[in-house]
Amino acid sequence: MTVNSSYSKSTQPHCLHSYTGSLANTTFTPSIIKRLSNNHPLSAQSRKAYAYALIYRLIFSNLNKIFEAELAYAPLDIHYEMEDDTTTPDMLSATILAAATNLFTPFLEHHPELDESPALDCFLNLVKEGISNGLAETKEKLDSKQLLEERIAWKIDLIDEQLHQGLDEYCQSFGYSLYDEAEAESDYELMLEADDLLDEALLDRLRS
Repeated sequence: MTVNSSYSKSTQPHCLHSYTGSLANTTFTPSIIKRLSNNHPLSAQSRKAYAYALIYRLIFSNLNKIFEAELAYAPLDIHYEMEDDTTTPDMLSATILAAATNLFTPFLEHHPELDESPALDCFLNLVKEGISNGLAETKEKLDSKQLLEERIAWKIDLIDEQLHQGLDEYCQSFGYSLYDEAEAESDYELMLEADDLLDEALLDRLRS
């Protein structure tokens, strides 16, 4: 692979600081807290806001668990001030991606034994693990409160897709290809299936 020669290490990102929060520290509006505690139904807007806050805090919580082991401190602030009328999947994905990808510089500095390519590969795998775990926990939490309706589930899947696409684009910005072994194996299996079909067609012609 050829690395983009224009890349240079940035300074330590501003989002890195001492982590003192807990899962309970996500900021919800008082009305949402009251309705949840009293098992009252939430409006569609409140359900969406609650889902977005869960996505944010649970992804960041999982990333903190992962990168605390790597960096010796939990780097991300999971406090989330919700903007009920303006937050969209695109905005939430962009916020999460910016914070997550900013962790690559300290991760790389913490692993001087790794060259850039294997370090980036390892880093992205860790971030994807945090994202997958966070979104899975979000769905479980919403389902336990009977809030995982079809439209909310669709938005979570959309955010998942946007996050992975953003990570792929981040990797490509370094000049690396994302064609990994799993994709190669999948393509190989498809080729074998195609060959089998061709062989069967040829045998049928020979039999006729």
